[in-house]
Amino acid sequence: GMYGDTLNRRLHWDVRERYRDGAGGDKAGSALYLDYRGTYGEMTGNYNYSSHQQLSGAGLKGQLLVTGDGVTSGQPQDDTLALVEAPGVSGVPVGGWPGVRTDFRGYTTLGYLRAYQKNDISIDPSSIPDDAALSQTAVSVVPTKGAVVRARFSTSVGKRVLLTLTREDGKPVPFGSVATVEGSENSTGITGDGGVVYLTGVPEDGKVTVRWGRGQSLHCSAGIQLPEKPGPAGLYVSQAQCR
Repeated sequence: GMYGDTLNRRLHWDVRERYRDGAGGDKAGSALYLDYRGTYGEMTGNYNYSSHQQLSGAGLKGQLLVTGDGVTSGQPQDDTLALVEAPGVSGVPVGGWPGVRTDFRGYTTLGYLRAYQKNDISIDPSSIPDDAALSQTAVSVVPTKGAVVRARFSTSVGKRVLLTLTREDGKPVPFGSVATVEGSENSTGITGDGGVVYLTGVPEDGKVTVRWGRGQSLHCSAGIQLPEKPGPAGLYVSQAQCR
């Protein structure tokens, strides 16, 4: 027989042939087995053929985790696992296990954790969409035996923008000012020379608040107008006047 893995180890296949005993070595039958491990569970299929009958079957197994954030479906795993949360970032591989990816909400489950020990859970940074950013690509958890622990990644979903901020007099905002996209605490940057700041998670027609001190007069805000198309590497370049 022959067997192997494909689709980044998500699909395992196994083909076998049976032969009758004797000098002739006539073929008695064949069998095909498939096992696919995906985001929402594991699917199996089999087909057996012989001169007397044909048999086929299929199966689906997985795991449902119900929390206050909703229902998360994943592959079958043991009883010590993590609920991985990367809100808004879907379809990214987690932990290096075949087929374990975040669902449409950015959630998944990851099992086979070591109880009472530090477990590092990582997200593949090369698979993160252009319209999303993570403040870290790995988090650590220490679960107890049979527990479900949260592994939460701080995310910001939206455009990546290189923004030049000027004040009403045309001068750049002060060096080292803190710029925050309104409505997204994770979308914050520090201005450099010339009032330039790099921001992630910027929505269409977003707004940014800039602060360089605690006084009432030491802050301003600006609307962000993005060009129709991004520049190289999906980065938008824009300017805004802060008032």
